Amino acid sequence: MSRVVRTGGRVGLFAGLRIDWPPAWRRILEPVDGAVREYGLTNDLFASRSQLETAFRDAGLTIERAEELTDRFDYHTADIALTCWRQIRFVPLMLRGLSPQVVAAVEEAFEARVREAWSRTPPEDLVLAFGAVSMVGYR
Repeated sequence: MSRVVRTGGRVGLFAGLRIDWPPAWRRILEPVDGAVREYGLTNDLFASRSQLETAFRDAGLTIERAEELTDRFDYHTADIALTCWRQIRFVPLMLRGLSPQVVAAVEEAFEARVREAWSRTPPEDLVLAFGAVSMVGYR
């Protein structure tokens, strides 16, 4: 962004922050984590707010405004959770660079875990808290 914006020009960023996965979701994500380890990937989809602010400044940008937003997602059912995750393409994003066959196999295992979790886990343990940061700055 800093390379293409003129001096005095503004840039904006909206990015997801690291997620503190509850235990039920850590179990659901075990197939994804296993693939990440097996294939030597780094699961760096999310950063902390301080990492994003540092990257912004390191790029020569001055932060004018930064706001952190949080929301809780209660999917209510396994089908709704799976629909949301498929639309976002969350699992393929976490496994980017792997073959479509590996991603499909991991997605299948992930989806089975989602369905199992919804049949055995108290609903309140499946609610996710997501955070995001919105930053505006200038060069």
